Amino acid sequence: MVDFVKDGKLAILNGRLNPEYDNYTFCSTRGKSVVDYIITPHDCLHFCHSFKVDMTSDLLQRYNAQHL
Repeated sequence: MVDFVKDGKLAILNGRLNPEYDNYTFCSTRGKSVVDYIITPHDCLHFCHSFKVDMTSDLLQRYNAQHL
């Protein structure tokens, strides 16, 4: 993956723009990790102002949709 990103002159946004909003998207008994990546060309990086990962459980609670 690293070669693909470097060769394509791409940037991974996860944790780059707002590290305080970066969140784990995979949680298991073995630990936590971010397994989803948002990638953009370096030329478009200036269009990216914020990046936040929301947990599904937080969204369900925020919109009172726990029954779903």
